[in-house]
Amino acid sequence: MSVILALPRDKRIKAAVAIAPAQSPRRLLYTDMRGKEQWPIVTPPTAEQLEWLSREEDPETWAQHFYPTAFLLLHGTHDQRVPAAASRLLYQALAPHYRQDPGRLSLVEYPGAGHRPTPEMAAATMEWVERFLLLGG
Repeated sequence: MSVILALPRDKRIKAAVAIAPAQSPRRLLYTDMRGKEQWPIVTPPTAEQLEWLSREEDPETWAQHFYPTAFLLLHGTHDQRVPAAASRLLYQALAPHYRQDPGRLSLVEYPGAGHRPTPEMAAATMEWVERFLLLGG
């Protein structure tokens, strides 16, 4: 999650890649592994969880500050730790802020991949870095 916390705060970052980012603590609490909202939730949040949810560490709170950083989200569809829905929700929150240059934001899902990075994800990362840092994309 550290890249997600750094991007809106540090404009020196020109390009970034996040693999299986846990984007929204609030949404993760209320979203099941299929990306379906769980409402009402089966287990009410604890006081600690509610405090965590109220912090300003929810990217949806400051999505407008990610642009113009080129941001690539990579996620395995069978991730059992962080559901792929987390990346989809983060992408949806960021997309309106990238309207003027949508090629600077991308989400790639890897069917059958779990939480660990794959060689395909490594290749996508290298391509992204080359495109936006080395070639000035």
